[in-house]
Amino acid sequence: MKRYRYRRISIWTLIIAILTLLGAGVTQKGQVVLPTLSSQPGFYPVTHVTDGDTIEVNLAGKNEIVRLIGIDTPEEKDPRKPVQCYALAAAQHMQQLAGDKSVRLEADPDTSDRDKYNRLLRYVYLSDGTFVNQAQVQQGYGFAYTIFPNSKLDQFRAWEREARGANRGLWAGCQIHSEGEKEQTNDQ
Repeated sequence: MKRYRYRRISIWTLIIAILTLLGAGVTQKGQVVLPTLSSQPGFYPVTHVTDGDTIEVNLAGKNEIVRLIGIDTPEEKDPRKPVQCYALAAAQHMQQLAGDKSVRLEADPDTSDRDKYNRLLRYVYLSDGTFVNQAQVQQGYGFAYTIFPNSKLDQFRAWEREARGANRGLWAGCQIHSEGEKEQTNDQ
């Protein structure tokens, strides 16, 4: 009987040790809680749409500003500039796409984690698989942002060419000019 008790204690000790090594926890009700694997990021609620290329999400109770990688939309809130052509439409489209939804965030290995304003730099996906960064460029709400490297840069350029060729969005109704490597629209 004593031997059986020690064997039972040893098995439970082994189980607890394995769960601890895996990073799991045990609730007061005895339920095992496995950790979320970082290679399979979860979905986070969008708490605010700032403009056509910037959103705010709630990451584990903390609101983080997320700047979408690979795209640049006309400026709406830059205090140094008047509102640019198609800025309001780009922000409204972002609101329709991602506002009040949950999104999956993905970093890019060729891009830094944060920009100079301390915003997270991420690719953004909806639960139905929609790639938000792509949708904004391909539907003509923004430009491929070619100033900073990213692993999907050629794809962003192709999506921009497609939108431009089909006269979608800003390509149909705005005057486009370049400031160095950056494309901009005229003021509204």
